[in-house]
Amino acid sequence: MKYKQLANDLEHLISSRVVNADQRLPSIRSISRSRGLSISTVTRAFHELERRRLVEARPRSGYFACAPPGHGKDEAQSLSGFEDIMPRILAEPGSSKLLRLGIAQLEPDLVPRRELNRIARQMMRTSGSEVFEYAPSEGCVALRRRICEWMFQWGATLSARDIVITSGCQEALSIAVQCLADQGDTVAAALPTYPGLLKILQSMGMKVLDVPSSPSHGLDLDRLEAGIKRGSLAAVYVMANGANPNGMTLPDDNKRALIELAAKYDLAIIEDDTNHCLNVDHEHLSSIKSFDDRGLVIYCSSFSKTVSPALRVGWMAPGRVIEKALELKYALNLASPTLPQHTLERFISEGGYRRHLDRVNAVLPGTVRHLADSISRAFPGARFEMPHGGMFIWLQLNPGSDVHHLRQQAIEHGVSFAPGYCFSPGGHDNCLRLGWGGRWNERVESAVSLLGSLRSQLG
Repeated sequence: MKYKQLANDLEHLISSRVVNADQRLPSIRSISRSRGLSISTVTRAFHELERRRLVEARPRSGYFACAPPGHGKDEAQSLSGFEDIMPRILAEPGSSKLLRLGIAQLEPDLVPRRELNRIARQMMRTSGSEVFEYAPSEGCVALRRRICEWMFQWGATLSARDIVITSGCQEALSIAVQCLADQGDTVAAALPTYPGLLKILQSMGMKVLDVPSSPSHGLDLDRLEAGIKRGSLAAVYVMANGANPNGMTLPDDNKRALIELAAKYDLAIIEDDTNHCLNVDHEHLSSIKSFDDRGLVIYCSSFSKTVSPALRVGWMAPGRVIEKALELKYALNLASPTLPQHTLERFISEGGYRRHLDRVNAVLPGTVRHLADSISRAFPGARFEMPHGGMFIWLQLNPGSDVHHLRQQAIEHGVSFAPGYCFSPGGHDNCLRLGWGGRWNERVESAVSLLGSLRSQLG
């Protein structure tokens, strides 16, 4: 049949790497004209390639080649030369002179400052001495219970004894990696990924294996299994909902298949779910932990993205390594701060957290849509996809684009962003992450436009 022949021809181009992964394929109309085929025949051929997981459709952009199963960088990558400039980005003072589009946090207009201030002041006046004492290493039991109630909505059935409170998600991830891996080991992750995870691996002398991922199909489990069979993987790190930096959410079928694969090889999964509640599509999302009945998943999250990073309260559900996780937590800092834990517990139990999330999720999806529209106008021809969660967009410029120089120029003009090279140990030098965790306004619109102009000037 004509459509199958065309699909086979295009598959040959992809598998032989004449067309590389992430490269845009000719349009349906151009193929129709050049091959003398009907639009419907060419469309059917692309649908067949989607079924084979060789291409993916991107809104307003066309069809792009995917990495064939098993292709890509088969060897784990060293992190010895990885440069994480995120600490510098975090240290940049937001002001009237510098607009920070590289920070993934709620802006002050969405932080529930009055409610948190009221609760904290009330607790300091009326509570007993417990709010001024060390908390248990595992955290305040009342907050752990509230977290279990919250996670039950995502399909995870846990008790307070399954939860360890941490000082943000970063500490949870550090503990998780130390529970599972040693110097020289390899952790699999979909690159680009969260810089904090790469920094942890780098500091412990570990490597990372890139496991490709796509919005339509999720993680390439064939490639992950190949890495497992080589006997080199200590764990796999996954952001299944609103991944940083691209906002991708894995399909539930892919989450279940990942758990099945992990169970087959007794592979631990580190699930970073910090953006779970920041859902652009207002859909019910499942955590990978909700499909785990063997304790394979170390679930990590925090209130930094949803409430405020200043509180430094996160948590983890370590599964079968909970005893080791508790030992490491005690060794690191005894316990997380007590007052913020009690304040958040009261905030949740009074219903404030739910109301706050409703307000945030009434604003952020519109902000992300405005951001996408502004990027389309300011960066014609650049590639990006609408995120499923979070508050940022991953933008890919033309190959050879000098993002490092663009960032330097942007800061001189009062705008900061996160360059792509801080999300990967190699490559993504032509990418950047733009985000805004507040209401859309003219200043942000002008900043995106400025970045587009600077990029045009740099060529």
